[in-house]
Amino acid sequence: MSPFTTPTGGYGVVDILDRHYTAMTATTRQLLQSYKIYTDASSDNDINIGAAFFDPQLNISMKLKINSKVSIMCAELIAISEAVSYIASLNHKYQYVILTDSKSALQHLARCTSNFRGTPIAYSILKSIDSLTKKNVTVVLQWIPAHIGLVGNEVVDRLAKEASSDGILRRYLPFFADFLYKVKERCDTLWKEYFNERSLTKAIWYKTIQPNLSRSSWVDKANMGRTDIVTALRLRSGHIPMNSFAFLMGKVESPNCVECGQIEDVVHILVECVRIEAERVNFCNKYNVNRLDIGFCNSILASPLSEEARILYKIVQVGLKRR
Repeated sequence: MSPFTTPTGGYGVVDILDRHYTAMTATTRQLLQSYKIYTDASSDNDINIGAAFFDPQLNISMKLKINSKVSIMCAELIAISEAVSYIASLNHKYQYVILTDSKSALQHLARCTSNFRGTPIAYSILKSIDSLTKKNVTVVLQWIPAHIGLVGNEVVDRLAKEASSDGILRRYLPFFADFLYKVKERCDTLWKEYFNERSLTKAIWYKTIQPNLSRSSWVDKANMGRTDIVTALRLRSGHIPMNSFAFLMGKVESPNCVECGQIEDVVHILVECVRIEAERVNFCNKYNVNRLDIGFCNSILASPLSEEARILYKIVQVGLKRR
């Protein structure tokens, strides 16, 4: 039984590009006169993946249901690969053009001709096209925009969607890159779970400032000097070289501030210490900060590159110098 089927619905293959035939370049007119094959792929939330091609000349199509977790670009390449195999089966020495709206698939194929390491199916496509070329069969890959009224492309788009549920089952071994993002997602999930669990007993201060993990460090975007960056990291982590920390390390006899008699930690220098009271008052007035608002410093430190945070670093540095 042939794997190829004839689409129902009485679709007429009328390429709207024909309307502007006289204004086209010789190359484009040659493509219009070529034997056209449309390809497409469809993904339903990365669960059901379908690929299809459509031959409007013979009104023949093929629908594939891909039974593996592959990227949509890879599914597009599978559709192109099947179209090339179909062309080889026709045994006609025409000039063929495979039309796809997947620019990423075509760019991937183009890069495979350089030192770029591509997917195995991409090299298989190039090898098959080269084999057909040696038999005087020309195959051109051409990008077309999606959803602009190209009838053949609309047909194959529908076929690809249908293929995700009722296409011929095709097993395909995914390329490692198709799984790489899944590995990253899993690592990110595990790291978040560990961070949330660990923060129940450790680094509680830091959790109030950075409740959610970021994929990139704010330091990479910081246009600040080393002193300000170090101060920011110490304030955000809660580890600052003051008597509270020195007492834990056995360096001093008391964890208290010499001036205030209170435990000298991050909270103390930010909201209590008399050494920088004048600077603190000016800061609160300038930025309309309510000192009675518990956690206002945490909110400021949550945006380490903000103007308020940068001024806060300078104030803390003044307080450390006055000790």
